[in-house]
Amino acid sequence: MVFIKSVFITALLSILLHASSEKLERVTLQLNWKYQFEFAGFIAAKEFGFYKDVGLDVEIREFTEGTDVLKEVLENQVDYAVYDSSLLRFHDKDNPIVLLSNYFKRSALVFITKQDILTPNDLVGKKIMTST
Repeated sequence: MVFIKSVFITALLSILLHASSEKLERVTLQLNWKYQFEFAGFIAAKEFGFYKDVGLDVEIREFTEGTDVLKEVLENQVDYAVYDSSLLRFHDKDNPIVLLSNYFKRSALVFITKQDILTPNDLVGKKIMTST
């Protein structure tokens, strides 16, 4: 009985050691802005080892001035990226972009106005400039 237990423990340890020694697939995720709460899920998953548990070594890159997120993906500088809805206007048959998911979030809608506009009713008949 002791022999069977030691064989079982040895086999279990060798399986665990082999599994932990397997090379993780390295992937890069480019964020489209600075670290902030909207990226907490990605960061927490890395910190808690969830990516590692599924065989991934994830590098999360914070946005820096001059980073062209779309170009980074198209030139294979990163594997994945977070981007905005302007991606929907992009279409290039030679460089296909695949949208993996769109998670539930809404950007804050902010109006910057002159001091004489205090309520939405004050916008009636006015021109509004928007940006995407």
